[in-house]
Amino acid sequence: MEVNTNVQDDVLYVEIMGNLNNKTAPELETMLEEKRDSVNAIVFDASKLEYISSAGLRVIMATEIYMNKSGKRKTRFINANDDIMEIIEMCGFNNVVEVE
Repeated sequence: MEVNTNVQDDVLYVEIMGNLNNKTAPELETMLEEKRDSVNAIVFDASKLEYISSAGLRVIMATEIYMNKSGKRKTRFINANDDIMEIIEMCGFNNVVEVE
């Protein structure tokens, strides 16, 4: 997994490339914990995400819970391919995080 981040207008954009699984999720979680206080919203760009496991979904869900409790804007998950969207919808994840 590779992650690129960019902050624009108080929004953290997180581009995830490769596999987000139980081995790589802790790295993403640590990065998000370091940056989430300084922004008002987080957008995950999944255009280059090849696979997401329950561990990856947990990190994104934990981020949404934190942002919600902090009174910040809803987390967004964008540009997911059909396979990733199927996983997201199967888990009901699309009812918690904005998915585009």
